[in-house]
Amino acid sequence: MTRKMQNWKLKDIAGHITEFSGDRIGSRFIQTQMETASLEELKGVFHEIVPYSTLQLIQDIYGNHVIQKLFEYGTQNQTDAMLGMMEKHVFQLACHSYASFVVRKAVACGSPAQQSRIITHLKPHIMACVRHAIGHEVIQSLLRNLAPEALSFASIFTAEALRLASHPFGSRVLQCCFENLPNRQRSPLIEEVLNRGHLRELFLTQFGSYTIQWILEEGYPEEKGRVVAELRGRFLDMAKHKFASHICEKALLYYNSDASRALIDEILDSNSIRCMMRDQYAIDARSPDYVLQTALRIQLGQRKKLLIENVEGELKKRQKLSRAYMSVQQALNDVVEC
Repeated sequence: MTRKMQNWKLKDIAGHITEFSGDRIGSRFIQTQMETASLEELKGVFHEIVPYSTLQLIQDIYGNHVIQKLFEYGTQNQTDAMLGMMEKHVFQLACHSYASFVVRKAVACGSPAQQSRIITHLKPHIMACVRHAIGHEVIQSLLRNLAPEALSFASIFTAEALRLASHPFGSRVLQCCFENLPNRQRSPLIEEVLNRGHLRELFLTQFGSYTIQWILEEGYPEEKGRVVAELRGRFLDMAKHKFASHICEKALLYYNSDASRALIDEILDSNSIRCMMRDQYAIDARSPDYVLQTALRIQLGQRKKLLIENVEGELKKRQKLSRAYMSVQQALNDVVEC
């Protein structure tokens, strides 16, 4: 803000609000003034912007912030009027780089009736928004801010759960659903994702693995148990996979000790440790958190001792250590020192 403007008030730029709103310094000045402005001053800002400049400023890099402030501090009638200007364009605005912030602010600050109006106009485009790089953030805002009884629109996700779980943006919306939907809506989504015919497919995809990791970190115990059950018998193969290896880590870290011990038994079987130490994802020199190193760091009782002995034995066979083996050696040293 320039020195000249430091003592200005909103009344000093009356007649030039739209012009100032589209300017970096002017927009910041208006936003700051609005935070302490009287209702009369806010009314003056509103009348210069609505209706003629509303859509222009909503999509402007600086002007969108002024509109957001109007949604935050404006009266019910003022926000209703701005929403009326947006309704027919809500899908396009939800997917716009700057306007999407205004839509999200309208959702966060709006009354239930205003939120319902946004959903009504957005509903035919819900799935398009979910798959959009910007639009999916608006759907998450709806999920986080609406009352449970207003979230019925999310029922559309159940039939799409598997595809959403593997989608770069859909997976984020799905996780938001898990966090915010009431159980009667959440349960069918979880069931679809944890279906045995789908789980293995999700293990092996990048964003599908993110979805499963969320369940292992934040899900209910029975949901975590179903993921671990699907890993049993194929833990070594999953630990050697680029994406599934992260699920193996989480299964060791976030599930109960009995399940972790059962998975460790698979690592201890025959040549599993040797195979894992040769694999770039089961053990990776760039990270201390891959599967075998994770196994070394958790509490496993008697199995921990056997695991350490087997790893030490394999390391002794190697006279020349690669970076990957040095990483295992360091993890082992850390365990022994503790």
